Amino acid sequence: MRDNPCIRESVIKFSITIICKYLKIKTILKEDLKMKRNIILSLLLVTLLCFGAGMGTFAWFTDSATSTGNEFTVGTFETSCSGELFSVDKAYPNYESDIKEFKVTNTGSLPMEFWSTVEWNITDKDGNDFLDTDKRFEIKPEVITNIDGNSNTLLADEWMHISSFEGWLNDEIKKYDFDEDDNFIINFQIRLNKSAGNTYKLVKLVGNLTVDAYQIDDPNNPADNDEDDGDEGNQNSEKTLISEDGNTKVELSFFQKEENNKNSIYVEGTLYGKNENGNFEPLDYRNITGWMSPVGGYYQVTTDNNGYFKEKCGILESGETLTMDLSPNYIDCQFDGITYTVE
Repeated sequence: MRDNPCIRESVIKFSITIICKYLKIKTILKEDLKMKRNIILSLLLVTLLCFGAGMGTFAWFTDSATSTGNEFTVGTFETSCSGELFSVDKAYPNYESDIKEFKVTNTGSLPMEFWSTVEWNITDKDGNDFLDTDKRFEIKPEVITNIDGNSNTLLADEWMHISSFEGWLNDEIKKYDFDEDDNFIINFQIRLNKSAGNTYKLVKLVGNLTVDAYQIDDPNNPADNDEDDGDEGNQNSEKTLISEDGNTKVELSFFQKEENNKNSIYVEGTLYGKNENGNFEPLDYRNITGWMSPVGGYYQVTTDNNGYFKEKCGILESGETLTMDLSPNYIDCQFDGITYTVE
């Protein structure tokens, strides 16, 4: 076969055309893949940017502002008690117990006031309630208050009947506001009076002392209401009595108060003595003993720093007459035959 230049040229052109188309297609494919890759990368970039924008928005919404250096601290209101409760059994006339100690401390950060409640439970040998009508169980207390590093001691001059202990103690501790770490200590002895007869054989006495803490100016604090108790009753009689030597004076007020539909009779008073200038002034922390009939029997009360004292005489029916004797200890005088008739 002879070489035909025209045919050879046509074949070459065709081959070149095929090669060019192949190269063009490949280029297009490469460019297409590159474009797609760029699109994917762009989309990823946009996605990341959008995610970053979302994160920024999320952080904005959940941001918080903090003001430093501002504090509000709630104070604590706590007390602690230490000491022994007291129980006396198998006592005998003129028996005196060992000295017991009871300590109450403000362990919180807020100032407080205290009020005590004393409950006595007296039972006979069979465990039945025993009435100490002759008032032969007695107590001799001492209270030591430690306020802001200053100590003050009040010691009862004489033995008192156990029923008078609560009022004696509250008259002292209600004078103070107890700040953090302030405390008071009660030391006491229990005695069975030497006049106790055979009816007191195998009698057991158990005492429970409860001390409640109140915030300052709490209207529920009995100490804040205690001074006003006399105004709640019906004042019926006022008496001013002066001793024979003229050196001692007592001002008394009797009043009756309805309690549990019965007439409870109270007496409150102030004891005075003449000073070196011949003027009457209150006699503070003086024990007053006496006798009441037909209720109460033997009693003992203690004046506060203003010479004031108060005693619940008992429950009387309308028309009954109360007779009272007063004898301040260590004072050479006595006020006998004081009477009050219940309306």
